[in-house]
Order: sequence, then structure tokens, then C-alpha cells
Amino acid sequence: MIQRVQTVYMSLIVILMTVMTFFPAITTDSSANPVLQGGWTSVALKGILMLMMIVSIFKYKNRSTQLKICYCSLLVLLLMYVSIYLNYRALLAYEEIKVIINFSICFPLICIILDILAILAIKRDNKIVKSLERLR
Repeated sequence: MIQRVQTVYMSLIVILMTVMTFFPAITTDSSANPVLQGGWTSVALKGILMLMMIVSIFKYKNRSTQLKICYCSLLVLLLMYVSIYLNYRALLAYEEIKVIINFSICFPLICIILDILAILAIKRDNKIVKSLERLR
């Protein structure tokens, strides 16, 4: 399980989403709660993504399921960017609030890259296993 490189990629995705939970992508200079400024949808999407990645890590023997989960997580990551954008647009509607975009806005992009790398590693494992089955 841990020997496979896709496990490392998926673990890094979980770590980045955990960090992003504590450092929201969008904040304001007001005294409002920063978790609410990130939007409940993005918090829910982070939770869903972390759960999907943890399940995918433990499905290491079933590579086709792991591959499907990684494809679904790409969709969740793209939905997360849409959610962040919509929250940003909603906060811009209030002229008295100054909207600040934090460094953690890059984390979903990094997670997309890591997810693509995990997908490629899973496909490479499938290819190796199929070639070994042909040799038998």
C-alpha cells in the first residue's frame, strides 16, 4: 500500500486539503468567521475529497476502483474551484468588505496535478500487472 507512488500522491492531497481547511482561500478584513467566508460548499467539498482519497488509499488492491475514485476526485476539485469563485463573487457584491485572496488558493491546483499523477501511476501499475499476466 505505502510502497506505491500513487499512495504518496493521494496522501499529499489529503494533507493539502487539511491545511486548506485551516487556511481558507478567501478571507475578508472584517471580523467575520473565515470558515464561513470560504463557504460551506467548499468545506463540504474538502471533506468529501479527503474521504474519497482516504478510501482510495485503502483500495490499493482494486486498481480499477482506485482509478474511478481518482477521476471523481478530479471532478470534486474542479467543483471546489467553482465554489471558491462563486464565494469570491458573492463577497465582491458587498462594497464595504475588502476581500483578500490567500496563498491557499493554489492548493486545489496542486491537488489536481497530484491527482493526475496518481491516475498515471495507477494506469502504469495496471499496465505492469497485465504484462506480467501475459507472461504466465
